[in-house]
Amino acid sequence: GMRFLQRYDQQLKVRGGKLVLAGVTPMVEGQLIRAGMLGYFGEKNVFFADDVLFSATEEALASNGV
Repeated sequence: GMRFLQRYDQQLKVRGGKLVLAGVTPMVEGQLIRAGMLGYFGEKNVFFADDVLFSATEEALASNGV
């Protein structure tokens, strides 16, 4: 899973885009940390899940000017 995300991120960057992760759960956060990928993606591009539906998505969009 993490290698796929890394490859996808690289493909997006080549095309001038970037990968933003929204709705990240504590379990996925742990996987990102263990794989050393949280730093790779950048904490500013990772938005954590909370109790409000779509709030992480809205926050990710707003922080990226969408």
